Amino acid sequence: MADPLSIAASIAGLCGLTIQISQLSYHYFSALKSTSDNQALFIQELSALTSVFLRLRQATQIDGLDDIIGPRQPVISKTVIEDCKKRLEKVKVVLERKARRSMEKEMKETVEMLHRFHAVFASALATDHFNVSVAGLKELRTMTSAKERNELGNWLSPSFTPAPLSTFIEKLCEGTGSHLLNCKEYLAWRDGAEGLLWAYGRPGTGKTPESGRIPLLQRGTMNETLDGFLRHLAVQLLDQDDHVPEDVVNLWKKGKSTNSSLLPDEIISIISSTVNNTSVAYAVLDGLDKCPFLAKLAKLLPKLSKTGLKIFATSRDLSDIRKHFDKSSHVEISATKDDLAHYIDWRLQEESEVDYDLMPQSFKSDLTSAVVNHVDGCFLLARLVMDHITSLTTIKKMRQALESPPVDYKEAYGRTMERIAKQNAGRKTLAVKVMVWICYTKRPLTLEELQQALATEDGEEEIDPENVESARSLLSCCLGLVVLSKADLTLGMVHETAMNFVRATDIVHDVEPNLLISQTCLTYLSVKPMREGFCEKIEDLQSRLQHLPFLNYAAHFFGQHLKATTKPYPRS
Repeated sequence: MADPLSIAASIAGLCGLTIQISQLSYHYFSALKSTSDNQALFIQELSALTSVFLRLRQATQIDGLDDIIGPRQPVISKTVIEDCKKRLEKVKVVLERKARRSMEKEMKETVEMLHRFHAVFASALATDHFNVSVAGLKELRTMTSAKERNELGNWLSPSFTPAPLSTFIEKLCEGTGSHLLNCKEYLAWRDGAEGLLWAYGRPGTGKTPESGRIPLLQRGTMNETLDGFLRHLAVQLLDQDDHVPEDVVNLWKKGKSTNSSLLPDEIISIISSTVNNTSVAYAVLDGLDKCPFLAKLAKLLPKLSKTGLKIFATSRDLSDIRKHFDKSSHVEISATKDDLAHYIDWRLQEESEVDYDLMPQSFKSDLTSAVVNHVDGCFLLARLVMDHITSLTTIKKMRQALESPPVDYKEAYGRTMERIAKQNAGRKTLAVKVMVWICYTKRPLTLEELQQALATEDGEEEIDPENVESARSLLSCCLGLVVLSKADLTLGMVHETAMNFVRATDIVHDVEPNLLISQTCLTYLSVKPMREGFCEKIEDLQSRLQHLPFLNYAAHFFGQHLKATTKPYPRS
């Protein structure tokens, strides 16, 4: 058997290696125009292997058990460890070099390799005497019943489903954003004792996309209440671990017996216990300037950071927020000129209607320089300008567009809306409907949900599959104002300011938004399958939800939209 200290160091090294590969693969796959089944399997197997390494690492670092179990360690041969390390390093090199052909060619083999090593290390973890001894000793600190685990999760979860963050992970421009990940403040926060890092910047400078580049983060949503925020964060952290700490279990049992509510300090203690049960835990709080309970949260942030949870918070640089972070580590986020130049050239290569290779180098240089100087560090404005320029069909038209670019993102939104209005009637109508649904629904809709909603017609008993709009149509008609998340396939506006702009613009003249949505929900709830009555078996309900993708939203939120209408509901 290998030396225990050697095994512990090797496991820690493999754990760090898989985390690095996770970071590299995030950037690699984000840059691809489409993803394959093998790529999805790669991510799945890599995540599973990382989880096993984290558990093995934890097993080799347990304190206070030496007198009970002795020096035993998980039985893993040195040869297996070295072979795994060698193969993982090869994958890392391929990703670092962005060797797309090599990666795609060997993807299936790589997936099989990850699966094989996962089975080997998981087997060692599950059957080893050391692990069994630890499991026996920590019986009170774990929950073996799936039913109990679900009950605890329901007890701790917020009373409402939190709206996901507006973090729409699209195809990212590789090579941008490195200034944040390499700056001394970020590195000190990531690797040192610093528990809180505040990243601030003007609207549209890329705060949310920058936070999305940081892997392995739990995300705290700016919900309606502090209690909901803390509960949601605690649930996310608990979901990452197979074991529930003993004091969390005791708190749950106490709350269940007394039917008492959790206090903020008690939820923080749950977060603390869960974080202490893992090697490291990160959380990102995006958009503090939109937080309705900022003053209360600010008072608790020091306590949260002392739990061992590393917190990355983003917001605009406002005095009401800065006063809470003056003594904390902070860094300004702004698009550098190099980032903007790289982004502009990338957009020309990827999306321009004019062939990139036919553009004179002098023109590309002039265009890049003009846009970089005009947008003054605002990624959002650069994006909106490039949305228009890449849609033009000649170099002359592109030059003309550069002569009078929009002065800010508000003017850019206005110009985009004008171009939407000039489209043919069908595309204009579709664009308006898409934006109304995105801006007025109670939670982000998935692509399939929105497709079903738009295909719903009054008087029809079924959804006609020939009336379902394609994803390409839904996105293209909005001329860049609407984006599709690769992470969860939800649709959203390109930025929060775009949503505010649409809501302030009277784009719907014939019907009030909440009335339109409530009518659609009611019609969808009346389709033929729903007239068959209630589902007697859970399997039947699951089948109905699967075949009627918009049913979940319609059933949950029909009443809320109806209540919010400002016009009388029409009687049929």
